[in-house]
Amino acid sequence: MDKIDVFLLIGQSNARGLGNPKDSVIPNENCFEYLSSNEIVNMRCELETSEGDGTIAPAFSNEWNRLTGNKVCFIHNAKDGSRIKNWNYDNNWFLNDTIEKFNAGCNTLSKNYKITNKYVIWIQGESDAKYGSDVLYYKESLKKIAYRLKEECIIDKMFVSLTGYWLGEDEYFVRTRRIAAAQEFACNECDILSIGSKIAMKFHDQGLTIDDVHYSQEGLNMLGEDLCKNIYKYHITEKKIILKDTIDLSEARKYICELEKINKKFM
Repeated sequence: MDKIDVFLLIGQSNARGLGNPKDSVIPNENCFEYLSSNEIVNMRCELETSEGDGTIAPAFSNEWNRLTGNKVCFIHNAKDGSRIKNWNYDNNWFLNDTIEKFNAGCNTLSKNYKITNKYVIWIQGESDAKYGSDVLYYKESLKKIAYRLKEECIIDKMFVSLTGYWLGEDEYFVRTRRIAAAQEFACNECDILSIGSKIAMKFHDQGLTIDDVHYSQEGLNMLGEDLCKNIYKYHITEKKIILKDTIDLSEARKYICELEKINKKFM
C-alpha cells in the first residue's frame, strides 16, 4: 500500500481560505482531499468547504509530498468567523462534526493506503481577538480541542498558526497579541500542540491581505509552505518547533502571566 499523510485543516475564515484559486499553486497527482460524500478526490485549487476560494492546501501538499515522498490528503472543516467557543461549548459544537468527518475520512483512506501520520492544522483567532475573548479561557479551550482530537481521532500532533489580526481599533491589535500569546502558552503547556507558523502576524504589513482580516492567495501560498517546512521539522525530529517571533509578544506574555498569578490567588 502507498503511504499517505492526513491533514485536518480547521479554524475560521483563513483556514477556510478566501484566496483567488487562479493564483494558487497547482496540486500535483499525489495530493488528495476527502469529501463529506465519502469520496477521495484529486486535490483542486479549492477545498470542499472553501466555497470556490483558494486555501493553503495545494502549496502545503506539493511541498510535503516533495519532502517526504508520501501522498497527502486534506480533510477540510473550517468555519467562517468562528470563535473558539463555537468549537467546544456552545450550540454549534463544530468539533463534534469535525471529529466525525475526520474519522470517516481516515476509515475510507485506510482501505487503499497506509496512513502514516495524522496531523491537524489550526488557523484561527482573529474573531476571538476582535470580540475580546478571555485569554485564559482561550488557552484552556485550545488545549481541550487538542485533547479531544488526540483521544477520539488518535492524531499525532496539532499545529497552530499564530493568529493574524483584524484591522480597526487599536485595541484589536492589543487583543490579537494576547490571543497569539495564549496560543503560544497553550502549545507550551500541552504536548499535543505545537506552534506551526508565526508569519501571518505580519501579513497586513506586507500587503498580503485582501481586506481587514483575510489573507490573499499569495499569503495563503506562503503560509502553506511555511507550515509545511516547520511541520516537517517536527516530522523528522519529533521535537516541538521553536520559531522566532515575527512581532513583539512580550507585553502580551506578561499580561497572561499576571492573569494566571491572580487566578491562582483565588483557587
